[in-house]
Amino acid sequence: MFRTTTAALLSILSVASIPAFAAEPQALTPVAASLTSLAAVAPATTSLAPMAGEADSSMPPIQIRAVRGAGRGAVLPALYLSFAALQAFDGYATTAGVRAGAREMNPVMGGAAGNPAAVWAIKGGVTAASIYAADRLWKQHRRGQAIAVMVLSNGIMAVVAARNASVLRAQR
Repeated sequence: MFRTTTAALLSILSVASIPAFAAEPQALTPVAASLTSLAAVAPATTSLAPMAGEADSSMPPIQIRAVRGAGRGAVLPALYLSFAALQAFDGYATTAGVRAGAREMNPVMGGAAGNPAAVWAIKGGVTAASIYAADRLWKQHRRGQAIAVMVLSNGIMAVVAARNASVLRAQR
């Protein structure tokens, strides 16, 4: 189970660092280019608005630029994603372990461990708060601290996830 989770997490992280858009924008699609050339040959109409299907060449083409993590490079979004995945695994392992008779070791989560909705709400809140804190640090130009917060958060959750995986394995 731990090997499967680790392999899935690593494959998600490797895909998350691939840019989503091409680096060079296209000015017009082939259909828009052919409509533009047809509009140049066709007689001018008296209407100010273009007819349906005609290209309006008075507007500049839309420029598409590569967006990767909204200016956060590849590292921070990958850390966000891995942290969310580790939190999700911890939520699953906590609810499954408690259901099978295990005891929650974290005193903060002890009271909520028996209620799956509370576990998932806490996990979602902790994930959102950690990502929000790192994002605020990044926007304040404290980039090293933002990355350090997420690396530390991921490290702690990796240890927790490994412990939970061993408890689940022992219960089988």
